[in-house]
Amino acid sequence: MKKRSLHRKINTIFLISMGIPFLILILFAHPFFERLIYDNNHTATELTLQSMANHIDSYIDNSEKYFSQGLFDDNLARFYSYINRNGVRTDDIDAYYKYYKIAKKYRNSLVRYSYSIDEEIREISVVPESSNQNKVFCFRKDRSTVEMYDLEETEYKLLYDVVKEKPSYHLVITANETYNSNSDTFVIARQINNIEQNKRQAVVFLKISRDIFSNIVNNFNPGEKNGVVILYPDGSQAYSSSEKIGSIYQQMDVEEVQDAESFTWDGERYYLTSIPSENGFTIHYIVARTAILQEVRKIFLIFMSVWVLAVLIAIILYYGFSKKVKVATENIMQFIASYWPNRQMPAPRTEGGSTIIEFENISTALTDMKDRVETLVEKEYLMKLNQQAAEYKALQTEIHPHFLNNVLSSFLALNRTDDKKGLEKAILNLSKMFRYTAEHEYDTRLSEECRFIESYLMLQKLRFEERLEYKIELDEELKGLRIPKLLIQPIVENAMKHGFQENRKMQILIRAVSFFERGRSCVWIMVANNGVPIRLEELERKNGVGVENVKARLYSAFPESVMYYSATEQFPTICNILIFQGRT
Repeated sequence: MKKRSLHRKINTIFLISMGIPFLILILFAHPFFERLIYDNNHTATELTLQSMANHIDSYIDNSEKYFSQGLFDDNLARFYSYINRNGVRTDDIDAYYKYYKIAKKYRNSLVRYSYSIDEEIREISVVPESSNQNKVFCFRKDRSTVEMYDLEETEYKLLYDVVKEKPSYHLVITANETYNSNSDTFVIARQINNIEQNKRQAVVFLKISRDIFSNIVNNFNPGEKNGVVILYPDGSQAYSSSEKIGSIYQQMDVEEVQDAESFTWDGERYYLTSIPSENGFTIHYIVARTAILQEVRKIFLIFMSVWVLAVLIAIILYYGFSKKVKVATENIMQFIASYWPNRQMPAPRTEGGSTIIEFENISTALTDMKDRVETLVEKEYLMKLNQQAAEYKALQTEIHPHFLNNVLSSFLALNRTDDKKGLEKAILNLSKMFRYTAEHEYDTRLSEECRFIESYLMLQKLRFEERLEYKIELDEELKGLRIPKLLIQPIVENAMKHGFQENRKMQILIRAVSFFERGRSCVWIMVANNGVPIRLEELERKNGVGVENVKARLYSAFPESVMYYSATEQFPTICNILIFQGRT
């Protein structure tokens, strides 16, 4: 294959690129540009509509996050739990006062949420599943109060029956006018579950202003004869940019128009572009053909006016640019020549290749550099693996000094009391622990980790006897879950080390359950104790080596995982690990 220099190749390409478009412009000027402008306009319209659909989906997704707020906001979780278990009576002053205090904190959380996160939410209503199941606890943004109504007398009755038939993670979106004359809002609703009991706890309704549609469309100027129509998932009209466009859409056959992509109305031709959103909304853009032709004529005239001037300027700029490219190419080639020790370019590694000499030499040099970089990356990767293995071994050796001395003392006590069975069981547990930590695998099954922790707690119980109680609950389907080795044990060890009180019985609960959130499988691992409450400000200021190691290995194995601390009345210290898995 004949090879040419880059400078000569650029000259040839420039002449061809200037000559062919000129011939096409002369021969196919008007019809070509008319079609081109129309296609560009259609593509731009689809991108704009897709952007609108993304904004609507983003807003719905942000609003939908409220349904999982109970996992992270104690005030919401406490309110849901209370109204679901206790009937709210106004004739019992003490009971109603307790409800009032809980509702007040719940209201404060909603005020912060509705004003700082989601300004368009007008109303948040909750219908409990068990107690008060015929009541609606309504928070109105304009009143900033939590009010209780009979479900039968509210606008939510029909929608409540629909939502209860859906799966717990299914979102229901409906136009407000389908069950209420007030049409300036729409409602999204969903069930919320109690994760610990895996039961439906309540149905929550978010009433949202339809101003979000006008706010989204405001930045898009459709023109005098064009317009935008947005539909709810049930097909009813949510928004139209003008009364005329809304009227046209209501009277035309949508299915027929979508197949033909155009229709005639009142003697004028219109085009229809439709984009669905992930949450079921549909956005239609209706554009008049006369508007497109008018735009085409303007652009074509402008293009013709500047064409000749653009060609002259392009020629002047080309010669100046080509000189710079030639100088830059020569500098690159000089650098590549100096890169090789023997100052000779090696032969190309593949047959064929570029017909430009400079590009072929650059390609050969970059290929060699790539091989060297890959070698360096591989060495760096092995160093990182060795570092992780060293950290893991450090964590293995950290377990023994903390309690080994006490365990051996307990063995002596068992021997002196001639409790041979107890001594044998204790020695077996210690043996299992050493065997587990001595294994070289980086990860393990969740069931094996729990057995290791059980052996650890059994040995601790030799020392503390009745002052220590523990319980391990593990879902059957989670026993085979692969997790980093020694992920949970440092948390249990911290609970024993920092939470144990001499004058109080220590209770430790380890629980692993699975649940589904918006169609996604999640694993919740909880380590709770009733000892000295953890001080979060100290934990954030200075974590222990074990906790830092746990977080690092957790996020390395599960990048989307979450680790946080919470508290309940029974357990003032709870370490929660949420592992998000694939969608089902």
